Amino acid sequence: MQKQSWRSPPSGEVEVTLEVHVLVPAKPPATAKSRLAPILGPGERETFSQRMLKHVLKAIREAGIDFCWVVGGDPRIEGIARETNCLPLPELGEDLNTTLERAIREVASDGLVLILPADLPLLTAGEVRTLVSAMGPGQGVIASDRRGEGTNAIGFPGEVALSLSFGPGSFSRHLKILEESGVSVCRVDLPGLAFDVDTPGDLLLLATLASCYPHLVDLLPPRLLEGPSS
Repeated sequence: MQKQSWRSPPSGEVEVTLEVHVLVPAKPPATAKSRLAPILGPGERETFSQRMLKHVLKAIREAGIDFCWVVGGDPRIEGIARETNCLPLPELGEDLNTTLERAIREVASDGLVLILPADLPLLTAGEVRTLVSAMGPGQGVIASDRRGEGTNAIGFPGEVALSLSFGPGSFSRHLKILEESGVSVCRVDLPGLAFDVDTPGDLLLLATLASCYPHLVDLLPPRLLEGPSS
């Protein structure tokens, strides 16, 4: 899955091969998931955010992606990247969007780039493969969160210089940006990809799914998995 190949129409005699680069931006654990403070203490938030990051990176690597870049300057984030056989990148800009834009120019300008967040606890390798298979020369892919508001995946040829717009309500903006760039856009709706964790309600809902997703036992804070006391 490191490279994708296509036959150029109409003769199919010219083969185009592009490398696939997945970028995962990750905040320092000490500042990650601050909106979960009403139900998680600082240590719990740090541990939970790191476990989610490891889960996402594992899914990407199991999908056969060789070039998985973890974007973030924190030493612990760099350690997780190396531990999971991924590639660390430092902060390259003053905010998330400029950092990602510069990272794309630095490592993926001649390939395909897919951006995934670090807080997808239900993401699967199969979903990553589905996203990559929808990409190609002149072809992009996008997926929203389960509310249809945020961007949980965006992929496009690295040579297309997009101005990224992550932040509240980013999905509609990114869809418009992709369409205006001339890229053919495939919208993807996958259950694991759509489930991110931003609010206490998200986290409590995730805890109710542990019986369906056994790996959550190792991901979630143990006290959230305990039944009501008798």
